[in-house]
Amino acid sequence: MAQSKEINFKGQNVYAGIDVHLKQWSEAIITATKIRKSYE
Repeated sequence: MAQSKEINFKGQNVYAGIDVHLKQWSEAIITATKIRKSYE
């Protein structure tokens, strides 16, 4: 079985949010199967 590094969101709803403050920000990406959060 061949592995693929391609991400495919076809047919899914994808939601993205950004929370911005004076000295920091955060972002979240949510799909039907995964929640990805990243803080900078």
